[in-house]
Amino acid sequence: MTAAPKTLEIILVNARHLPKMDTFGSCDGFCVFKFEGNTFRSTTKVKTYSPDWDETFTFQVPGDGKAVGKLDIGVFDWNRFEPEEKVGDAVIDAETMNQIVHGVLDQRVEKTLTVYSEKKQGQPVKGKDKENCEVKIILCMKAATIVQAASFARTNSFVNRKTISTPEENPYAKGSRIIDVAVLEARHLPKMDTFGSCDPFCILNFLDQEHTTPTKMNTYNAKWDESYPFYVSDVAKPLGVLKVTIMDWDRVGANDKCGDVIVPTDLMQLIAGAEVGWSGEGDFTVLGEDGKELHGNDKQVCIITLRIKVTGAAKGIDPPEPTDPAVNGPRRIQLTVKSARHLPKMDTIGTCDPFCVVEMGGQEQRTTVKKST
Repeated sequence: MTAAPKTLEIILVNARHLPKMDTFGSCDGFCVFKFEGNTFRSTTKVKTYSPDWDETFTFQVPGDGKAVGKLDIGVFDWNRFEPEEKVGDAVIDAETMNQIVHGVLDQRVEKTLTVYSEKKQGQPVKGKDKENCEVKIILCMKAATIVQAASFARTNSFVNRKTISTPEENPYAKGSRIIDVAVLEARHLPKMDTFGSCDPFCILNFLDQEHTTPTKMNTYNAKWDESYPFYVSDVAKPLGVLKVTIMDWDRVGANDKCGDVIVPTDLMQLIAGAEVGWSGEGDFTVLGEDGKELHGNDKQVCIITLRIKVTGAAKGIDPPEPTDPAVNGPRRIQLTVKSARHLPKMDTIGTCDPFCVVEMGGQEQRTTVKKST
């Protein structure tokens, strides 16, 4: 019997005593983790010798007790117009990694690692303050979870067929964005019903926001072309994964789960920081409950096609210019409720019958009801 796989969580906490890397600045640091053939890349922290990340990366590890290799952490300096420069490397040797990987689950191991120079082998990198450069991480083994990929931002290894383009990193990005995720289609779905094929619908989750597509009946190849907005309050803050779950609708009883697509944190971070108007489309492999590729009724790997677009921040109301403080007397404020979009499904048999209630200064007004929309 094959042992269940496990996952290794690595939290990049911070780095201290980074060297001066830029002529007219300090250091724009980021880290690249390499372990068992997989690669993760952190976000970039600009203009600092002491960056804080608190970012988590997850590697899948076989549960058969097989020996693993070393963990390599490359520390780099990001440059806008020139190639990235390597600061140095921090390493956890294979013996220590095997003790952690084959040790107790849910036990956190904290490590502060010295960064060594690649040019001056065996010599610690000295920071601007002349202290040894260090990286602090926390490692923890967990029970198996679905891991879609190592790192989209640099490897793209988990995407089959049509690969979504990767926007250029912009560590200076800030402010809010709206990310539109369109579920275009799913192909090679599995047989889920005894007397039928599959009645698929998708549930999208990102930043505690959730959307559900309509259900497509009796098909192994569903087409939606439905778009859903997700609001990002600050693109500079760490973001989570985008999770798309494919479900099979059942008329009687609970709906059944087909599988998941996980768009990893580092890709979502790059997309959120991209220029407004950026758009990418790609095919993503669906993973089953066991974390392996889901195969359809035709024995082909199940694929879902997504289109992701950055459409900018939510439109607000521009504040008026300050008025003369001596102005007084009554005023009449007219507010027009123009429209509402992307409403949720509120009725078991139906869609939504919305109306709005506007309250201001102890007064209340109510709009008419719009049926089934």
